[in-house]
Amino acid sequence: MAAPANPMSYLPGSGHSTGQSILVITWVFTGISTVVVSLKFWTRLKIIQHTGLDDVLTIIALGFLLAFAPIITISVREGLGKHVHDLTPEARTHAIKLGK
Repeated sequence: MAAPANPMSYLPGSGHSTGQSILVITWVFTGISTVVVSLKFWTRLKIIQHTGLDDVLTIIALGFLLAFAPIITISVREGLGKHVHDLTPEARTHAIKLGK
């Protein structure tokens, strides 16, 4: 994503949001990670025919990532990436509740 021509567009009240960038980065890397871990696990099972503790820990970490990515998506929908001054009073209250 290209930087805006006007650096003032990042100021409160400008309506600028980095939410879409956050979503793209989160889901692209989640997809890449899922493919890489799947290939690693398949290789260990089919070619090497032995798995180890590192494989189990990698699968657990992927599980956490797959749980975290939807939370990021919900957070962007609720205002993550926007300046606090661009949120409605209700959205600010909701964001504070989500952060606790």
